[in-house]
Amino acid sequence: MKYYFIVNPRSSSGKGRKIWECARQKLAADKTDYQVFFTGRPPSLPLAN
Repeated sequence: MKYYFIVNPRSSSGKGRKIWECARQKLAADKTDYQVFFTGRPPSLPLAN
């Protein structure tokens, strides 16, 4: 079975990245099949006039 993760590394003042690193190490140690997608900054939207 393959697992998918969506990670926001900037969440909670950077805690998202720290939590992911711990999870990634555990997944690697267990040889778990996974794929991770990192969220980014949303695109800028024009301001209303």
